[in-house]
Amino acid sequence: MLCSVWWAVIWTVWNHRNDVIFRDEEVQMHKAMEMVKLKSWQWLNARKHNFSYSLYEWYCDSLSCIQFS
Repeated sequence: MLCSVWWAVIWTVWNHRNDVIFRDEEVQMHKAMEMVKLKSWQWLNARKHNFSYSLYEWYCDSLSCIQFS
């Protein structure tokens, strides 16, 4: 499960970096963190059969969701 979260971090940082470099956007850490949460939840929800947390639960307390899965 942590591997999926790690890949979501890498994917988001890479895409955000590209937006900053190639689209002249500003660095927005808050936006990047929100995208990590969303992308990791989407990937886990799609691939893990025992992952039954709502997006709200994931946003509020991701660490607890990881520990109890």
